[in-house]
Amino acid sequence: MNPHSEYLMAGMQERARVPISVELVELFAHASGDRAAHHLDEEFATRSALGGRVVHGVLLLGFVSAVSSALLLRVHGHYVSTGYDGVRFRAPVIVGRHEYVDICYQVLEVSGNGALVQSDFTMVRDDGVTCCNGRHLMKRLP
Repeated sequence: MNPHSEYLMAGMQERARVPISVELVELFAHASGDRAAHHLDEEFATRSALGGRVVHGVLLLGFVSAVSSALLLRVHGHYVSTGYDGVRFRAPVIVGRHEYVDICYQVLEVSGNGALVQSDFTMVRDDGVTCCNGRHLMKRLP
């Protein structure tokens, strides 16, 4: 596929491996204000059904945004996100147990003369378990 297309096209993909760290989760908790015990309190989280401190779901979605931005560097059109559909957190990402997540992002459909884009993403923990998936919607600006 042409590495410098004018617009996004169905079938285009981007992949990334994103490291997970205690520092990242704590910085996100501070920035977002989400200081829930299952994110920050190791003792509490370990006793819970989750089995340890979990990465914020919205932080995981931020990684998806970064992967879509990397894909957009390969095209000349200007796109913005219009939302996410069907996002599911299928398994927790445990801080200290999971060192990274792999993200696969693929453009599924381009419609409206290239102006509307639907892409699917899947996020897999380092143990091979799918932890998050969904659909990302974007539109091209004139």
